Amino acid sequence: MKRSIASILILSFLWISIADAAVRGKSARYTGGTLAAFKEAVDGTWELGEKSVVFTAKKGGGKVEIPYDKIESLEFGQKVGRRLGGAMAGALIVSPLFLFLLFSKKKKHFLSVGFVDAEGKKQGAVFELAKDIVKESLTTLEAKSGKKVEYESDEAKKFAEKK
Repeated sequence: MKRSIASILILSFLWISIADAAVRGKSARYTGGTLAAFKEAVDGTWELGEKSVVFTAKKGGGKVEIPYDKIESLEFGQKVGRRLGGAMAGALIVSPLFLFLLFSKKKKHFLSVGFVDAEGKKQGAVFELAKDIVKESLTTLEAKSGKKVEYESDEAKKFAEKK
């Protein structure tokens, strides 16, 4: 009985960490902004095309295309947080492995894009980018839009330049 309770606790805490995980690989997440295509945060694909960047939601089929020549501003920043937070403290009794998870950090990489849509309205969108696509995305957006990326901190700038 104790073993099954411990297993349930472990699985539930792992689920919490997966649900709040940063995006991975070459994907992105729309986290907020003025886009009518998305009512809430949604995971999707991030494609740097010849004339525009395209975000396509994995669920619901929403799609946003931002032409490079319509971009007005680019801002990049990072948020550092704990992987599992204080709720994990009770699980330390179950396994010392969780000590590592409790104190490890995760970084999320956010790109804010200000642009003018097809109707001439100013729009803004915040995307969380997977760390593997940050440098390519920022470099491409700067080159094709002609706008300089503004960094929220020196640490964010160093991260973007070293990758």
